[in-house]
Amino acid sequence: MVHSMAKLSVAFIATTSTLEGQSALPIRDPGLDKLVSEAEGQSLLIVANAYTAAVRAGTLQCGREALQEILQAIGTTFKVYSTAKSENAFCLALTLLEATIPTWSNKEYTKSELSDFVRYFLKQWFSELLEKNQMHSWKLRVRFGQVLNAYVAVDPVNEFWCAREALSMDMDSDSRASNPSEETAGPSPMQLVCTMLDDEDVHVRYHAASFASTMFYQLARTDFPALLLYKEISDAIPQDHDS
Repeated sequence: MVHSMAKLSVAFIATTSTLEGQSALPIRDPGLDKLVSEAEGQSLLIVANAYTAAVRAGTLQCGREALQEILQAIGTTFKVYSTAKSENAFCLALTLLEATIPTWSNKEYTKSELSDFVRYFLKQWFSELLEKNQMHSWKLRVRFGQVLNAYVAVDPVNEFWCAREALSMDMDSDSRASNPSEETAGPSPMQLVCTMLDDEDVHVRYHAASFASTMFYQLARTDFPALLLYKEISDAIPQDHDS
């Protein structure tokens, strides 16, 4: 009930301009941005889910500064015991990232603070969870694959993904580690999706097959060696699953 009321309230705020005939474009609401970024715990998850739904629906615009602050707020929930393994919190972060791909993947801001923060989430958080088999929910693994698939659609050559982070992020505080030499490139979105082709859950394998074919199509239109890409996908396809 609380989630529904929050979603309805945010939707009303986001569509006010349209209802008044002022503009059909997504609006920015600094007050709402601040409300979400300053919320904590379960209250954050409730209002941020409603906020993200409006952004995803195209009625609310999330600017770069607001996006960074909200992602940082969501990141703090991963360090709190009660929400550290919350599927809702993880899906919230991934959904917000997917809804704001045009914002954070803009080539003009590839090496900005926001871009570093997004790469931290995708490459040093979710990617490592997947590689270490610590992303326990199959729904979460599929959701991560959806984000990677949507990202590759707008950046087939992974220019944003491959840009070196200026610094590593520390979600325990506002500080950052200062040894970028220890950072590694890590697996590409395609490589991550290929690992899902051998997932123990049939739902993940099914979606991963769709993601891999879409990514192959996107990358084959670039200068990327198509035969190498085909081999990478072919080698990742499991041969011993019964279902």
